[in-house]
Amino acid sequence: MNFSHSYKIIPFLVLQISLLPVWGISQSDVTLPGTEGWDSGFDGDRALKHVFVLASDSLRGRYSGFAGSEKADAYIQSHFEQSGLVPPFGEDGYFHEFTYGAGVYTKPTYFKAKYADRRKEEYFMWEDYNIYKYSGFGKAKGELVFVGYGISAPEKGWDELEGLNLKGKIVLAMRGVPDVDSIDWSSESASGFKSTAALARGAVGFIMTQGDP
Repeated sequence: MNFSHSYKIIPFLVLQISLLPVWGISQSDVTLPGTEGWDSGFDGDRALKHVFVLASDSLRGRYSGFAGSEKADAYIQSHFEQSGLVPPFGEDGYFHEFTYGAGVYTKPTYFKAKYADRRKEEYFMWEDYNIYKYSGFGKAKGELVFVGYGISAPEKGWDELEGLNLKGKIVLAMRGVPDVDSIDWSSESASGFKSTAALARGAVGFIMTQGDP
């Protein structure tokens, strides 16, 4: 089921950049990094604690529209308030809301694989895999085809999809990019770039895996 979700975002960078004017500090009052008297005031242990909380399994990836995201919002807001940061959005506080098209994934959601040796395996959503937010809905069935990093960039002299018949197939690609420093992979590293290339060649499904196959 498709729906429009009102998403809340806390603008970390905007707030950090705005600290000087909010607190009324002039540039002349600031000790620059590397100069005498400089103290970053950075508390590594406290920062690590925040990382552990926001990356904890209890927040389930902090997906928008799910309870984990709401918990993360509340946690961050409470620490902003404790730090005395001035809410930049008036009545909306620290949140800037906007609407975007997304989807709801409800169980049962199945992912089953049948191997050449007739062995069958079933994988479970949120435990073994997650679904991309821009994914479609319905059922997909097909032969699995491994395509390396799944990058098709013939203009850069690299095309791992060349010569492959992907029509009706489910494509399996690795995250990341090849270890070739002479090529700028900034666009090709995105999952959307890879899945779009597979879709354009007739694939009915796309799976991204971590690391070596």
